[in-house]
Amino acid sequence: MHSGLLHDNLLIRIHCLHYHLYRDHHIYFPAHPKNSSSLRCVEDALFVLCIDQESEPEKGYTEDDEHARQVLHGGGAKVNSSNRWFDKTLQVLFSVFNLISVNVCAYEFMMTSALQLIAGKNGYCGLCYEHTPAEGPPVAALMDFICDKFDSKSFLKDAELGKGTVEELEFELNDAQKAQIERSGKKMDKVAEDLDVVAHTFKHYGKNFPKSVKMSPDSWIQIAFQLAFYRIHSAVPPTYETATLRKFTEGRTENARSPNVFAEIFVKK
Repeated sequence: MHSGLLHDNLLIRIHCLHYHLYRDHHIYFPAHPKNSSSLRCVEDALFVLCIDQESEPEKGYTEDDEHARQVLHGGGAKVNSSNRWFDKTLQVLFSVFNLISVNVCAYEFMMTSALQLIAGKNGYCGLCYEHTPAEGPPVAALMDFICDKFDSKSFLKDAELGKGTVEELEFELNDAQKAQIERSGKKMDKVAEDLDVVAHTFKHYGKNFPKSVKMSPDSWIQIAFQLAFYRIHSAVPPTYETATLRKFTEGRTENARSPNVFAEIFVKK
């Protein structure tokens, strides 16, 4: 087993941005032989381990809000966004304050999506993955498996680690490349600042209540979305839900549109 260490997060910032920046870094960075070798090491790795710094919620936000924000984008280039490699198949993330109390494992998850498993201070964990190569169900199945492991009695058993070496991955960057990365960091900050993330927990009942009255929890929540939107905006919203086609050859998804005449009558009453 071979491991590499990225010491400076300056380079990583470019992975948080739009496609053209991702494309440019593949054009310019390999110009130096050392860059090409280091990039290949990262891209060929089974997963990337990111050790996060502590982050505090901004005024008016809760810790749950901050946890969701960190899982989604890392809080900007000066926080933990620059500690991500978003185009990587699998990332495992830990808060530097939580290395002992939280462990996250992925078992044979061979999927070409940029999936990030994130664990942080106070034991929160979550995931963020790039949607292009795969849909949500296999990712949800992976997380269900991991959560089952968390709850199992054998979770605290020790495991032996491999004796592979860890080497720092070095990059030779000129002034133009460094300036480009700094610009990309500012764009990442703009994207992060343009998004409000608020976590709300509905505590009145869960999925077992719709089941108890012989209704589908999914149908229930779809109508609830429309009802809530109508009460706020006095209009029926366009609503989308994924219909999976994974059981068919080369199938992915189709659109399921829950708004209809009967749903409109219900929410208006």
